[in-house]
Amino acid sequence: MKKALPSRLARWGALLLATAAAGPISADQVIHLGALKSAAQYDTNPLMRSDGLGEGDIWLGLIQPMYRGYWFADERFKLQWDVELRLERSSDQDIVANREDPTLELFWSYRGKRHDFDSTIYSSALPARLVEFEESGILGTNGTRTQDKLRGEWRYAVDEITELRSMADVTRTTYDDIALVDYRTAQLRSEVEREWSDIQSVYGGARLLELDPLASTDLNLAPGGSTLPSSRMASAWGGVRRELSPLLEIDAMFGVAVSEREARDTDPIWQLRGRHERQRYEFSAALERSTEPSGVAGLLSGDTLSANFSYDLSPRASFAARASWRRNRKPNRNESLRFGLEHRYRVTPLWTLKSLWEYKQLQGFSDAEGMVTTITLEFSPG
Repeated sequence: MKKALPSRLARWGALLLATAAAGPISADQVIHLGALKSAAQYDTNPLMRSDGLGEGDIWLGLIQPMYRGYWFADERFKLQWDVELRLERSSDQDIVANREDPTLELFWSYRGKRHDFDSTIYSSALPARLVEFEESGILGTNGTRTQDKLRGEWRYAVDEITELRSMADVTRTTYDDIALVDYRTAQLRSEVEREWSDIQSVYGGARLLELDPLASTDLNLAPGGSTLPSSRMASAWGGVRRELSPLLEIDAMFGVAVSEREARDTDPIWQLRGRHERQRYEFSAALERSTEPSGVAGLLSGDTLSANFSYDLSPRASFAARASWRRNRKPNRNESLRFGLEHRYRVTPLWTLKSLWEYKQLQGFSDAEGMVTTITLEFSPG
């Protein structure tokens, strides 16, 4: 059953009240910002189905207001809170239901002479058909993925050329109206980076992660329909970042991940990224293999190739193209592909008009494809 909207709002409202009680806020220390996004979208296959049950041309209307507040205690301390509501209306609720999805993020940061600290409390509900296809290539349904997260990050400058970064977070992920696994993760991650020269730096890191299915999960994706066991993973890596020229930089990393699902498994992890930037255009590309938490049998391993290109046509107009391909390797094999073209035009300093055309394809669980056309009008003060 989908969780009632008032209960989620009540929980996030309590977090917002806790923000207000965090300290004495005076009027000259608070900044308020607001943004509004409205869109009309036409999707030929929103659920990426090929069985005829979820196919159909859908018109979607989207209104997404957002409020952001800042509190600056002094030049070192900053408190930020974001409240956002995503309202979606569908022309055919038998395929895509109307939705109201709120998001709340509370962010606190400290900036010292040699060390920085950030902490985040985050809670969000989003359509599973969007986030699962985007992050894992898994076939989406008309369900909801809710994530609650508590995260802390610490950065320390050991000396002028060496920085140490550590992060810890606990995340709870639940699904409504979709046959994926509710789970909770806890992870620790540390990385050290050292500059060898003005154009090159090397880094290395390690990560410990534990994934526990929630007790309420009724799993039907595990082999034989059995209960999904807890998963653990330890990984280590090393890499190098280098500027090949003032306009071109690359980042190459290689490591290994040792995971324990029902048996111990060792997989390589690697990443190759590049970015080329000139005055009017920017191009970036990435190829990586990773193992990450997922609602599909715990840990999901896969390869991802992505590329992004943007070009400033004028001071007010720009063009962008992006493409991504993902192949899941373990425990399921499937592939997903996305390709999009976007045009942005700044009507005024506060209003921006965007048009997006996108093609999407899925192979493995089913062979499905769709085309999406979106027109967006966005108000933003920054």
